[in-house]
Amino acid sequence: MWLPTVAGADPFADPANDPADPAVWPNRFSRANSDRWLVDNHNPIRQMNPRLLVLNFSNLRWRAHLDRMTRDLIAAIAESSRYHGYRDPAAPAFLHYHVFKFVDLRDAGRTNGNSRLLPIKTHAKPTEFNFDYNALFSPAFAERYNASGSLRQRPQSG
Repeated sequence: MWLPTVAGADPFADPANDPADPAVWPNRFSRANSDRWLVDNHNPIRQMNPRLLVLNFSNLRWRAHLDRMTRDLIAAIAESSRYHGYRDPAAPAFLHYHVFKFVDLRDAGRTNGNSRLLPIKTHAKPTEFNFDYNALFSPAFAERYNASGSLRQRPQSG
């Protein structure tokens, strides 16, 4: 399983390369996982190529470690998506994740703990998860990803 280290190195990660084949997703008709197209056309889909935005908040880990961990996880998900793969070694994988972008959010000069950019809920109780998932979708984080609007544009039907 190949993991790009340079932005745009994986042709499947670039929306400009989406196929016209409706049996593959994303495609020229749909690229957002919230598209109604997926509900209406789920039966003919034979391969899904979801795009990943990989975020690194750990000051402990370097890019090479995260690339290896991401590659291993992508390979495990692909293997687990082979229909009856336990019975048919030639069964194709259904899920083929591709890294769209890697964003390093570590603190400069720190090698311990998590980044100060890690979104934490200040009102969470000690027994609750305190990670603020909603913050990841805020305009401030969109700027950090340098992705404000890049995948939000609806593809042209045709």
